Amino acid sequence: MTDEPTKPDEEANETTDLPEEQRSAVPTKPEDFILFAISFLTELAWQRMGLHIDLVKKEIVRDLDQAKLAVDAVGALSELIYSKVDRQTAEALRTSLANLRLNYARQVHSERRST
Repeated sequence: MTDEPTKPDEEANETTDLPEEQRSAVPTKPEDFILFAISFLTELAWQRMGLHIDLVKKEIVRDLDQAKLAVDAVGALSELIYSKVDRQTAEALRTSLANLRLNYARQVHSERRST
């Protein structure tokens, strides 16, 4: 047995194989990952409300339970990040979350009226 440090697995850090301009676009801080997740979940919420086309299925997919989960996740993640981002970004997150919640409420109301 040797005391040599183990080399990191080549596949463990896939960003090293990316060109420099793409490496700089890869999030490296938790705040960046959280903002990415918020962005992804926001789009998913719009899709599950039936207000955007599902990008995978290429059709409208309405599932209000899934939409609520996505909206709630955006709210929880936003609360974590507000104090870590600049004022303008925090305000944009608040506005986006308010729009999601308002539209979710409208979709629920619309569904209840139609049943």
